[in-house]
Amino acid sequence: MSECRELVQPLLDNAPVNPFSGRFREKLRSLSTAKQMSTRALRYEGGLIAYLKDVAVPFYELFTGPASHILDRWFESEVLKTTLATDAVIGALVSPNSAGSAYVLLHHVKNI
Repeated sequence: MSECRELVQPLLDNAPVNPFSGRFREKLRSLSTAKQMSTRALRYEGGLIAYLKDVAVPFYELFTGPASHILDRWFESEVLKTTLATDAVIGALVSPNSAGSAYVLLHHVKNI
């Protein structure tokens, strides 16, 4: 999770990375964000392939996948998974099996 946090940190303070649109200054800012993200990837102790496997794929799953997959991977108790699943659906009006509900779960339990 800490590696995922490091990956997303540059994205929180800047616009999405898109060096092909916007004014010149926006393009430079976008390239700067991309550089920060790629520098973290290249400095990963296992190398770039390990970074993709260990960080980028879980990051993608966490931000686009269903909460049910995350909960099933980490917890066995149905009561606990059900309790945590409520955090994945509150305010989103989606099922824990819906794409993107993992991010809603992360958003609600990030400080626990």
